Amino acid sequence: MPTDPLRPRVLGHLWSHFTWRHWCHTPWRTVILIGILALGVAVFFSIRLANRAAIAGFQLFSENVTGTSDLVITSPAGKLPVTVLPQIREALGDLPAGLFPVLESTAVLPSDTVAGHGQQTFEMLGVDLAALSNIVYLSGGSEVPLNVRMSPVTAASGPPIYVTRAAAEAHRWRENEDVQLTIDDSIHTLHVAGFLPSSEFSIQAPDRLIVIDLPALQQLTGQTEEIHRVELRIPSGHWESEWRRVARERLEKGSEERWLVETPDQRRESGRMMTQAFRLNLSILSCLALLVGIYLILQALEAAVVRRRPEIATLRALGVSPFAIRRAWQFEALILGLLGTVIGLLLGWALAQLTVRAIAQTVNTLYYSNTTEAAAWHWGEAALASALGILASGVAGWLPARDASLTPPAQMLQRGTRADGLKVLLKPWVGIVFVLLALAAHGAPAWRTAQGGVLPLGGYVAAFFWVAGAGILAGLWFPCIARLGGRLGQRVPELFYAASQLLQATGRHRLATAGLVVAVAMAGGMSILVGSFEQTVQRWLDQVMKADLFIAPQGSGNASSRNRLSEQTWRALIADAAVANAEVSQFHRIRYEGVPVILAGVGFEGALAPESGPIWLEEPESMDPPPGVDEIWGVMSEPFAYRFHHAVGDMIDVPTPTGVLAVRLVGIYADYGNEFGTIAIERETLARAFEDSRAARMAIHLRSGESLTETQERWARSFPGMVISNNRQLREEAVRIFHQTFAVTHGLKWIGILVAIAGLGLALASMLLERSRELATLRALGMTPARTARATAWESLGIALAGLVTGFLLSVVLGHLIVYVINRQAFGWTLLFTLPWQEFLILALGVCAVSGLVGYGIGRRQAASLRTGG
Repeated sequence: MPTDPLRPRVLGHLWSHFTWRHWCHTPWRTVILIGILALGVAVFFSIRLANRAAIAGFQLFSENVTGTSDLVITSPAGKLPVTVLPQIREALGDLPAGLFPVLESTAVLPSDTVAGHGQQTFEMLGVDLAALSNIVYLSGGSEVPLNVRMSPVTAASGPPIYVTRAAAEAHRWRENEDVQLTIDDSIHTLHVAGFLPSSEFSIQAPDRLIVIDLPALQQLTGQTEEIHRVELRIPSGHWESEWRRVARERLEKGSEERWLVETPDQRRESGRMMTQAFRLNLSILSCLALLVGIYLILQALEAAVVRRRPEIATLRALGVSPFAIRRAWQFEALILGLLGTVIGLLLGWALAQLTVRAIAQTVNTLYYSNTTEAAAWHWGEAALASALGILASGVAGWLPARDASLTPPAQMLQRGTRADGLKVLLKPWVGIVFVLLALAAHGAPAWRTAQGGVLPLGGYVAAFFWVAGAGILAGLWFPCIARLGGRLGQRVPELFYAASQLLQATGRHRLATAGLVVAVAMAGGMSILVGSFEQTVQRWLDQVMKADLFIAPQGSGNASSRNRLSEQTWRALIADAAVANAEVSQFHRIRYEGVPVILAGVGFEGALAPESGPIWLEEPESMDPPPGVDEIWGVMSEPFAYRFHHAVGDMIDVPTPTGVLAVRLVGIYADYGNEFGTIAIERETLARAFEDSRAARMAIHLRSGESLTETQERWARSFPGMVISNNRQLREEAVRIFHQTFAVTHGLKWIGILVAIAGLGLALASMLLERSRELATLRALGMTPARTARATAWESLGIALAGLVTGFLLSVVLGHLIVYVINRQAFGWTLLFTLPWQEFLILALGVCAVSGLVGYGIGRRQAASLRTGG
């Protein structure tokens, strides 16, 4: 440890004369470096903000209409009967508490029933508007979350509703005007009685929120005896915390499995848990862009060490210690990190506004309803992104700083001499150790959270070690590429010269290759994931979409849609003369072992029949219990079997509003529409258990000779509240949702490729600067600038070739890891592994072309500087 500490005065002098001067002399390099780091931070920050915004959109809808409820009472499965209200009051005893029942539904603007997917949905909250006025007393006179007036309604008007001003402006609704909305499978006329005053919400009201009186919504939906939840408020005051604790204890003790008691925070955590695998995967992918940026900073600072060698040697000769020089370089890296991080945060916030809608639409389709259209600034996410950006620049600056401080002054004064660069890249045994660690982590089990989530941490650790090891081992290709180039370049001097440089490749060659390996592997791995998923989904769609027409209520494309087909409607469709047979399905979200799963009701003789059913992983021998066996038989999806460790033959307890059903699991089928798991039982059994005969969707097979188009159009006129899709239309919608889901990943992979190629250019510039004497000699021997540029282009192509070969091999390994380990553990899906050869070819040609152009431009510029003496 040096004895002379680096004083601020010395540091300031080194900064002004050693760093700032060079930044001003080569501003474009500094700007590019800061810009690349900013891009890495921006990508990470924007994805995090967009994810958080999507979660916040769910929180707005799940937030309590009473402002900030103390407790929320829900059902373990389905809805709560209104008879539960006096039972809850009885369980509370003499505790002072306000009970506020809530019924939720979904409304959709009437649209074309043939092509009605992707409609804008509204979340309808049915609340006791008169009872809400009591909240002002419970909250100490400080909070009235819904200050809406009970307007007199004329006989010609529909039930009064209260909407946001943003929705009214968007759809040209006026106060005291009737509007039409589709609820379930019927179009209803509603009366806009007023606007929701957002300033009096404890949070900003979602634009697509509609508030209606509870009895009115019960009548519209035919759920006159049901509610979704009860919000409980304790009066403000000294005893508030104690009363809240006692209330929860009494409610949990008196529930007898009739209801669940949660805090608002637990409800929000449930929403976060549902999407944690999706959000974690996006965050990991965004970190890869930052990882490629670290390689670029390493290359840039290594190049700066080469350019400033004479000055470093002079400082050493004047008595400046290696410790002081090292700290000066680290200080420069820190300043770069700070500037890049600040710019990256601003750029990330802007990028978040562009990506948030795509991510929110995916969450809206796959997980739950949200109304996110913009991402708000969040200081916690900004602090995390800043820490990563500064840490990345610090890590990237440490090795060049060490190189600058330890290289002897005599060697530094020899301008044009080579340096090894990062010596760790010259040690293949380190790469082998990383590969062995990756193999050990490859088989690590998933980490299961207390909330029931599954995180494939072992898979991510394995991916890190694979990337690190491959980056080091990529340098082993250089002798092979050099020999090949030497043979092909017998009559091409430029190619022969480039081969000679690759034969004695330094750490800088390897560093540029490592950055390219990471980018190519990231792009290739994403392509394998997307290609495997797409092929699997196509095969799945081929198996499950064999009907002629598919019927669903409008708004069914929303994961949280509560719209259903009434029994009258689906029975009328079945009775139509054009129908040969129909499959009616029901779905209810329940809690199983504290985790949300889907309980489906299907026709075993139709939807699960071998000739038209799903892809079976373990096909049941029979769908009906043998005579004399009083059991309910069901099948489970692959994610359910994986998440809860169930096997064929297991007996499970399934909660329903009328009691617990004991279900024996007799089969496992593939399902790629729900990562939480599905249990499917006979539809009629489910209808009795939930006392609900409505259908979520139907699959219709027409009689031979019936016109599909005419039937579709005829039903569209007769049932305007439904979406009627044929096989082709539904496939197109499924493909649209699929591509929308993976839209962000395509942008991330091309960002990584561009950053890596920029790093390759910086590496070539530093290596040519090291070889300035050598190039000057070749110039004197008659090597023209054009030949120098061609030689550099060949050398750049050699580096690109090493990076592509290693990157593609690594992408296959990472693709296998993603498909069979990370995806399997996070989502419980088994995918068909696919190599997208066409995308690989396009990627290879693009990287080679751009690398050759970059190398040619760098070589031309360096040759021109030698000619002018620059």
